[in-house]
Formats: sequence, structure tokens, C-alpha cells
Amino acid sequence: MVGDKTIMDFCDNLAVQNEGTAKTVKYFLQDLEGFSTSELQLTPTELIKRIKEGTATDDPKEEQVYRVLQKYAAWLKIERYDTEQNNARNLSKKLSWARTLFESKFIPISRTLYKQLVKFPKPEEPYLTPVDKKIVRDVIIGLDDPRLQSLGMWCASMGWRATESLSVRNLNLEGLNLHTLRFDSLPAFVNMSGKTAKTKKGKRRQLTTEMTRQIERLLAWKYRERTISRKENGKWIHVKVKPEPKPDDRVFTPLLADGNSALIKGKETKLRNAYRNTAVTFANAIDRLGIGYEENGKRRKVTLHTLRRFCFTTCTRISGESYAKYHIGRRIHEYDKRTPEQIAEDFATVEPFLTILDSSALEVSTKNLEVRLKESQEAQSKNQTTIEEMIAKQAAEHKKEMDALRAQMLAYARGEIEMVQEEPKPLVKAGKKKRKD
Repeated sequence: MVGDKTIMDFCDNLAVQNEGTAKTVKYFLQDLEGFSTSELQLTPTELIKRIKEGTATDDPKEEQVYRVLQKYAAWLKIERYDTEQNNARNLSKKLSWARTLFESKFIPISRTLYKQLVKFPKPEEPYLTPVDKKIVRDVIIGLDDPRLQSLGMWCASMGWRATESLSVRNLNLEGLNLHTLRFDSLPAFVNMSGKTAKTKKGKRRQLTTEMTRQIERLLAWKYRERTISRKENGKWIHVKVKPEPKPDDRVFTPLLADGNSALIKGKETKLRNAYRNTAVTFANAIDRLGIGYEENGKRRKVTLHTLRRFCFTTCTRISGESYAKYHIGRRIHEYDKRTPEQIAEDFATVEPFLTILDSSALEVSTKNLEVRLKESQEAQSKNQTTIEEMIAKQAAEHKKEMDALRAQMLAYARGEIEMVQEEPKPLVKAGKKKRKD
């Protein structure tokens, strides 16, 4: 636990913008307090004060902050990296946030000098197994929970982050009729604010036809009439309940938040708990399907983020990286200037390849491509035939003229005809009339 006031104030300031970031940074900075206390017999607050005064080490004042970071890096390697409590990436993050903490207290740190003087184990770049459409299809089919299956299809076709996907509510689905639980107009769109997005940027995206039908099936299952059993005063009570669809209900989270009674009390699962439970359920499903882990043995080959990578790779391959960034909701992309017609055209191009279970759209697209290819080949063959006919006609006319000329020359050689040569006509210059005598 972090108890230093300087670190707590720094994290509280971060929490104003993002509580999750503040919690993570607090974890990265707790070892700085442990190092400062055990190795230097100083609290982080006292250490920062001495660095600013130039009394932290025996080195010159401008070198002391680098010396402290060097000692901290060596301590992390011995206490955390060599004992396999942390990997090299964690060490890099802990040193980076320690540097940021010092800089926030007006201690200047040169980026070049930091890179040259402060050394730590180089983080390994993990190899992520590429995922193809067949694996994604097998995973989604293997998910026995309709809610989790729909979420997996959403991540694979929309490419959104899992937390943002779980925050989608009924009111965000344009054209959804809560009485019939069907979309009144097609194509369907989802319109989200940036409140739960990592980039804090709202977006409006079109749904694939397959995803639209899947949401309708999910909502019909979610709001079905069911019997709930709960124990009160030592007796089991069975109650028939048919949930009423509400605009604020989340699409991919269960209605039950705290046991079966929550359905009647109207409680809602917190987004953080919903993500944690969904991630665990998805991981258990991947283990049950026997897909396995990456080579390092720490990461499964297929996660919810893997489905996002599949969507981005597919859009990049079919329509380009600019549209792919726009589709999955990256903050920085060059696609905002496109017209709705251009966006709809690009979406129509990638939609068959983002259709996971229903292959009819891809078959129709492939069939249309084959028809266009056949028409192109027939037109090319027809043009080739026309050119060949023209060449043959010209060759026949040329042969006929050469035969006539050959016959005329033969007759002249035999003396049967005389060759008559016309005298050339005098040339008349332009602009002058012929003079009469």
C-alpha cells in the first residue's frame, strides 16, 4: 500500500481524469516508496526535496536525479525481475512513472540523458498468433451463452474494446423498437457517446445485417418470461417474471446483478464487475475449446482483444488502414472528412468479410464477382473476335489487290497491254491565278 503523501496527491490528481489510470499508476509507484525507504532511508517526499536541494547523493546537483533512477533500476532488477515477480515491461513502466513523478515536482530530466544513463532489461515483444476467420467462427459457435456469443460477434464485427462494448445500451441502437424488440429500419446504427470510450470520443457506426439479427435474437431471449426461485424465511418461493425492456438497459450484460432477487429489485451490474465476469467466462470457454496459450504460456491465443485485432486486420486488408481505424474507433484517423455515401460504400465492401456465421452475404458477393469476371472475359473475347475479323477482312482485300496487280504486270510482260503513264499536272501556287495569254 502507498502511504506517501506526494504519491497519493499525484494519483488523486490523475483520478480526476480517470480513476482506472490512477489505480494502475499507484501500483507502479508503490515500489518507489519501498526502494526509497529500504535503500535510502527516506520517504519519496523527502527524496524529492533532497534532489531539488542537491543533497540526495554526493554527485553534482544536475546528476543526482539520474543517479537515484540508476539505483532504483538496479533495485527493481534484483528484487522484482530476477525473482520473476515482474517482467521487463513492468520494470519499464515503474521507472517511467517514477520519472514522471519527479518531473511533476519540477525536477528537469533530459530524455536523451535518461535513455543513456538509466538502463534496465529490455522488454520482450510477444508474438501474437494471427487469427483467421475460421478460428473466430469456431470460437463464437463454441460459446454456449447467447449473451457472450453476441458479445463475441460484436467485437469481431465492430472492433470495439470490450469495456465499451459492454456499455452499449438499448437507447444507443437507432431504430430499435422496445415493444417488438426488432429494428424498425435498416440498416441499423449504433450511436455512442465518448463517456465510456478510452479515447473519450463519440461515434456512430453501421451494424452488419448479421449483427442486427443477432441482437434481435439476444433481446428476445433476454426479455423472455422465466421462473425465478429464491429462499425467504427458510422457504423457497417461485416467481414468474417477464422483464420489461428499458432504454437504459445494457445490451450485453445480464439483468441479474445480485442473485436472482436483483431482477425484481432492479439493480444493475457495475461495468467493472461486468467486464471482469465476462473476461473470466470467455477465458473458461477458450480453455474448454482447447485453443491453448501463446508460446510464452501467459496469454491465451484468443481473447476479446483478439477479436478486435481480427476486425482491424480484415478492414485494413479489404478497404485500407484509414477506414479500419475509423471503423474500430481509433481517435486519430483521416476518415472524418468522408461523406456518408463514401462511408456506406466502404462499409458495404467490408461487410461480407465481417459476417462471421452467415456466409450467404459472402457467397453473394463472391457470386457477383464471378459474374462480373465472366462478363469481362466475354467482352474481351468478343472484342478479340471483332479485331480478328477486321484483320482477316483487310488481309483478303489486300490479297485481292495484289492478285490484280500481279495479273496486270504479267499481261504487260507478254505484250498484251501497254503501260500508260500520265503526265504530271503543273503545280499552281496558292493565292495566284493562272495567267491567260
